[in-house]
Amino acid sequence: MRVSYVYVTDRRTFLLAQYAILSAVLSQPSGRDYHLFCHHFVAGTEGEIFTRAVKAAGGELHLHSIEDVAMERFLSVGHVTNASFLRLAAIAEAVKTADRVVYLDTDTLVFEDLEIERLDMDGRPVAAVLDMDLSSTGVFRKEVDHGFHDPAMRSRYFNSGVMVFDTSRWEDAFLGRFADAMAEQETHCRYKLNCPPNDQCASNILFENDWTPLPFTYNFQAGGKFTQGWQSAKVRHYCGPSKFLPVTLRRNDPRDLAVIGEISRRLGLRAPSLVLLHAIAFRLNAWRNRAYAQQMRRFIRFAEPREA
Repeated sequence: MRVSYVYVTDRRTFLLAQYAILSAVLSQPSGRDYHLFCHHFVAGTEGEIFTRAVKAAGGELHLHSIEDVAMERFLSVGHVTNASFLRLAAIAEAVKTADRVVYLDTDTLVFEDLEIERLDMDGRPVAAVLDMDLSSTGVFRKEVDHGFHDPAMRSRYFNSGVMVFDTSRWEDAFLGRFADAMAEQETHCRYKLNCPPNDQCASNILFENDWTPLPFTYNFQAGGKFTQGWQSAKVRHYCGPSKFLPVTLRRNDPRDLAVIGEISRRLGLRAPSLVLLHAIAFRLNAWRNRAYAQQMRRFIRFAEPREA
């Protein structure tokens, strides 16, 4: 089975993308294809160094340019960029040469073999992880207020930062339907309150009732970073405005610093230091956020899929 990995970046997140991709190359079987779609820029000398680093680690890097005037007209807000609106177009290119395509955001770090070939897609085009947003405007706001009791919530709304596609079930019509979903987001959101147009809600509209839930470990989002699952996750997703770079005392811990350090050396960059100090600061931050962490643990226990 041929498995390809897809990322989309702009100039601002290019360095982040390099770390994200190399974390996957270092943890997945050798010989895999990694497609990086660059929005409105061309990687120069940095791209050459990066390509060599991916090759040395056992991967095959393919750099592409990507743009789509129709999708770029949608207004991006906050940390969500216009480049993220093009993820489905990038996936549409990668499905032509692979059996399964794994899309990952550039703010992810992969720590273990994802064993993509072994995933049970349950006959659906895409598999993904339930979103872990427990905010008062999020999809699960009612469950947060009244308790986690409804089994239907386990497949209600996924996080689009990690998606696995069965290319045999890909339809060319997905692109047009995704654009329609983005247009719908301009007038109202089916899922969240005060929600501007965004690719995640549009992806959920597109694949509503047609996606397979994966265990949280495949996309353990930063909202759960003070739970045990964060320490053992196959994929950490640093969603939100703060990423794994630049390294900070309250955000990073020894596990991600080890990976960041290894990648830094491969790119000829300075590796982070003061790992013990980061470990202490992270634990103090976890203590300060213990009440929210307990709520997140209850959510995870209830919503975790029983098997992949």
